[in-house]
Formats: sequence, C-alpha cells, structure tokens
Amino acid sequence: MNHSKKIFRPTKAATVRTLLAGMLAAVCLFGFVSPASAARLCLPHGDIAKLLNARFSEARVAAGVASGGGLVEIFSTTDGATWTIVVTSPQGMSCVVSAGEGWHSRKALVLGPQA
Repeated sequence: MNHSKKIFRPTKAATVRTLLAGMLAAVCLFGFVSPASAARLCLPHGDIAKLLNARFSEARVAAGVASGGGLVEIFSTTDGATWTIVVTSPQGMSCVVSAGEGWHSRKALVLGPQA
C-alpha cells in the first residue's frame, strides 16, 4: 500500500490570480488609492450596493474572492462612465477603496489547452 502524499502544484493561471489578489490586497491595505477616496466609506454590503445604484446608477459588473476571503467587486454604469471598487470583509462590512471614470470590460483571456 502506497501512503505517499500527493503534492499540490498550482497552475500558472492560479499563480497569476494569487499574485493579482495579493497586489490588490496591498493596494487596499497600504492606502494606495486616490486622495478622493481617502475618507473611506464603509457600510453593510446591501447598503453600499443600494447607495451606488441610487446615487450613481452603478451595478456590479465583476466580482472575485481575494485570498483572505474578502469579496472584491467592481460596480459600474452600463456605459462605463463611472466605476467603483468595493471590498467586503468576510464579516459583511463593505468599503469603497477606489472610484473613477472610463471602465472598459473585455472577455476573459483563456490560457492553456482549452484556448
């Protein structure tokens, strides 16, 4: 009977996602955000989503889970005129970390044999 442990080796795409999540976390943690967002707005998640929709006509266009378990979301208008990045802690508090103009979406780039 073979009791050897299987070694987990992340794919290149998983490694890139982890690095990007780490860079975003560093941006959030060390405050590399625009001066306009220095007075960070934090509210329960539902309240932030309602506020962005009511005040700026923004809705969620992208989301992902950061390595620390936080939810990172991008809200934008349908034409991309304005956008807002919101990070929600696992406890449910959401904070605006950055906002701007000119959001552009594109299809995800598929790497690997399925491309």
